[in-house]
Amino acid sequence: MFNDVGGSVPVLYVVLTGAPVLALLWGYHRRKLGQVRRECDEAAQLELRGVRHDLLSPLNAISGYLELLSEESSGFTEVQRGYLNKARAAFQRTMELLDTLKR
Repeated sequence: MFNDVGGSVPVLYVVLTGAPVLALLWGYHRRKLGQVRRECDEAAQLELRGVRHDLLSPLNAISGYLELLSEESSGFTEVQRGYLNKARAAFQRTMELLDTLKR
């Protein structure tokens, strides 16, 4: 006879001993563990896609502002151009990091 405990693990009430019973239980637990691991991976990927999407909107605005500043940079001092280049490099690095979240 089988009884379902907590909806997860079947328990055999007939007392059996030996390797075949242990092998059955081990196989069952391995399959359940694999299923749980796949579900967790899927949930994590979904969450990362959401985070990436949420970050892209403000980053697109920053990209636009950096482009406008670049067009007007002819009147900038050397220090200001340096800051603009640092901002562009940081923006590019952030986009590269976000691209890794797609994978």
